[in-house]
Amino acid sequence: MRYIEADEDLAMRGKLLREAIEDDIKQGLVPFWVCATLGTTGSCSFDNLEEIGLVCSEHHLWLHVDAAYAGSAFICPEFRTWLRGIERADSMAFNPSKWLMVHFDATALWVRDSTAVHRTFNVEPLYLQHENSGVAVDFMHWQIPLSRRFRALKVWFVLRSYGIKGLQRHIREGVRLAQKFEALVLADHRFELPAKRHLGLVVFRIRGDNEITEKLLKRLNHRGNLHCIPSSLKGQYVIRFTITSTHTTLDDIVKDWMEIRQVASMVLEEMNITISNRVYLKETKEKNEAFGSSLLLSNSPLSPKVVNGSFAAIFDADEFLAKTYAGVRIAHQESPSMRRRVRGILMSGKQFSLDSHMDVVVQTTLDAGSGATRTSTTNSYGRTTSTAQTNAERQASIQEDNEESPEGMKPR
Repeated sequence: MRYIEADEDLAMRGKLLREAIEDDIKQGLVPFWVCATLGTTGSCSFDNLEEIGLVCSEHHLWLHVDAAYAGSAFICPEFRTWLRGIERADSMAFNPSKWLMVHFDATALWVRDSTAVHRTFNVEPLYLQHENSGVAVDFMHWQIPLSRRFRALKVWFVLRSYGIKGLQRHIREGVRLAQKFEALVLADHRFELPAKRHLGLVVFRIRGDNEITEKLLKRLNHRGNLHCIPSSLKGQYVIRFTITSTHTTLDDIVKDWMEIRQVASMVLEEMNITISNRVYLKETKEKNEAFGSSLLLSNSPLSPKVVNGSFAAIFDADEFLAKTYAGVRIAHQESPSMRRRVRGILMSGKQFSLDSHMDVVVQTTLDAGSGATRTSTTNSYGRTTSTAQTNAERQASIQEDNEESPEGMKPR
């Protein structure tokens, strides 16, 4: 058995499949069978059937399609786009027991050439022959067991009870509720979706180490208010949330999510972990007009730090700096030494930005009584430096810098 590496969408593609087949042939092996998946168990991802089918046709390989979960959704026309390339498949199977309200177990199998299956499993001992042999379809020649239970009866009851429209409504409602759950997860910055949602399956995890998400899942299942199972996607431990019951409502989804959030808070508190909230860069300009200006950070613990609008836009979740930006005086901004540093950076054409969390806190208070501005800067080493300038001193330092500045480079 050889596994093919999936792409960024967790799907098998034709290029890597072709390379694997050609490599096996060079080693003297004989590839003969390929299994593609529509709706994988771990994340409900879809392999590229068009590419895979073409490769299998070129090398005359049997292409089997496993659609155990997602196969039920193909009763709805809008989901059949994932079936493109199915015409090249030799067999396909799906489980009505997963999403079509049929009790376990029930599996449907399509085969392009049924005689190939019959030739493989056919047995003709004398004690199994009867007068109707060869007249009626005998499924003991289609499988390894010689007998089977009457599974078709329960499938027939569901089809007759709900009809096509009823089954389509059930599938679409499951997808709609999954979309609602997905939105709830995305609204909480502590969580992430490591794979795109398809149909009624959502995979999520807590940001950080796998241990955190694993502990969350175990705690959820132990409490007994809901039950989920895990999966692993490219080394990431994830939780699967699947909606398949016809009795599930939006209230159930909200209730389950509140349970997940509550338990997640308990787990994070126990492990003393804080998940930082990071605003998307797309939204930072709207949040603070100063976003994009340079940010200077010194490695020396005793030197002052310059914190600008970019810091406020990305890392200030409470928007303290954004709201008070007009009244904030950046630490040591008025000193001649800092002005010279800023001017040197600008003239050299360099721009520094922050791409990781920094425990830099700038707090400014205005002393209305004395007319002085006091700025306190706490650095990552826990040391604090402070400066106090009267308005007269500040104007004097500005005048000094103006005299030193080249034409067109007046500090602001």
